[in-house]
Amino acid sequence: SGPAQTAALQALDVVDQVERELSYYRPDSELSRLNRLAGSQPVATTPRLFRLLQLAKSVYRETAGAHDLTSTPLSDCWGFLQREPRVPSERSLRAALARVGMHRVQLEERTGSVSFSRPDLEINTNSLGKGFALDEAAAAMREHSISSALLHGGGSSAVALGSCSDVRGWQVEVRHPGHHDRPLARVFLRDSGFSTSGAEEQGFEADGKRYGHLIDPRTGYPADGMLSVSVAAPTATLAEALSTAFFVMGTAAAQAYCANHPDVRALLVPEPGAGQAAEPLIVGFRPDEMEVLT
Repeated sequence: SGPAQTAALQALDVVDQVERELSYYRPDSELSRLNRLAGSQPVATTPRLFRLLQLAKSVYRETAGAHDLTSTPLSDCWGFLQREPRVPSERSLRAALARVGMHRVQLEERTGSVSFSRPDLEINTNSLGKGFALDEAAAAMREHSISSALLHGGGSSAVALGSCSDVRGWQVEVRHPGHHDRPLARVFLRDSGFSTSGAEEQGFEADGKRYGHLIDPRTGYPADGMLSVSVAAPTATLAEALSTAFFVMGTAAAQAYCANHPDVRALLVPEPGAGQAAEPLIVGFRPDEMEVLT
């Protein structure tokens, strides 16, 4: 239909704009310009990127550093950027950790400018960029008076406008971390963002130990103890940032966060003990919002 089609095309345009602005890999992006200049001077940036950095900084504080946009040197150190993973030397890991920390990013609200307290600091928005693009696209659809829609970026992130014709909301399936041919759970979303993080995509083994690609930016080592984390939050940006943070923080800290933020719900799948099956843990979801399919 006409208006819906116009809104959808507008939303796709917005996703393109966000990609052009926030891409770490495009030398002409606003983010790349910031990474080049902000180590030596305050850089006035776009309202959109500034807003994203404000949100990232507040999540960094609230998760005690478990979500950190400056952690790319660690992924590089472990070989995940080149897709040639390896265990780094202690020395190279220490050097990489010295270049990590969102507290080194200064945001000057009055001027909308950004500066880094280290010249070799870099920001990479991959860990919440997809969610942010979905939120911006959803906002564009709302401006076109679309009140019910589900937008998703691949299998890992989604944002729901309204609640679909199903009274319970838009239905999204969560992949089973051990069996990709079947879903682990169904979530019903209403006016909500949603995201899943897991470590099975890019892990590797060395000396009999398994390492996942999601790194704890506080220690420099890949996070362990979780198989997958799914989060529903008011925005897809927040859901994506928190699914990564909870994966790093572990079960108890994730539960404590949700207890302090009633609008954040999670489905945690901790790594089971030897010979045991994975037991999903539901935090904050009401029975009508989630079905676990065991």
